[in-house]
Amino acid sequence: QVAPQQGIYLSKVLNGTQREDEKPFEFFSLGSMAAMGEWKGVYDGSSIGPLKDPNDKNLKQQTGGDSRKPPKLTGLMALLLWRFAYWGRQTSIVNKILIPMYWFKAWLFGRDISRY
Repeated sequence: QVAPQQGIYLSKVLNGTQREDEKPFEFFSLGSMAAMGEWKGVYDGSSIGPLKDPNDKNLKQQTGGDSRKPPKLTGLMALLLWRFAYWGRQTSIVNKILIPMYWFKAWLFGRDISRY
């Protein structure tokens, strides 16, 4: 997640559309996802948003009254979320076509094809 955001920031600085001291780079976290296998996955959205310095004294004041629970998913829904996110980040049309085909092939025959 960090590299694309840094690349966009750096391209703006190098192209001259933004000065480096105008707005420093700030990483925006989208959470953590993983495919666990056997049609299961996990998603933890507790870190969504800009990273906060744990040593910041104003941090407790900023988050003190917020009682919302961070989004967390497990199982098939988390796996589907991971797959759509992975598929959506592909830039090539060929990859966008081939990846679902590979997923279907793995579902149909399994990942171990040495038995065939």
